[in-house]
Amino acid sequence: MNGLLQYVLIAVNRQRTLTVAFVIGVVFNLGANLALIPLWGYLGAAVVTVASEAILMAPFLWIARREIGSLGLLGIAWRPALAAAIMAIPVWDLGNQSALLAIPAGAVTYAVVLLALRTFSPAELAQLRSLARR
Repeated sequence: MNGLLQYVLIAVNRQRTLTVAFVIGVVFNLGANLALIPLWGYLGAAVVTVASEAILMAPFLWIARREIGSLGLLGIAWRPALAAAIMAIPVWDLGNQSALLAIPAGAVTYAVVLLALRTFSPAELAQLRSLARR
């Protein structure tokens, strides 16, 4: 979503906002990584990566809403967010045993939940099927 919002801000000529947001994001990312990696290792880095995206999203959303109005992102994002939360269960559970099991289990869980929640339109599903056949 941040990538999409970046293009929206570029389209409305707010590149300076992007620069300020990225400076804030870099400062946060560096400080948080210095604090969490020694404590949690790669899991700390993962938490910081997700938090950094949220830190970037705040100014992106604020400016985009001021420039173009409501974006309805909650209506778009709730399904992938719920799928990610559900995916975390097998990843967390299997992660202690084997990353080789946790990663594919998480990917399959995420895909199944996205499909179960009807995240994709019929046209998008047709495109996915066409790509899978190739």
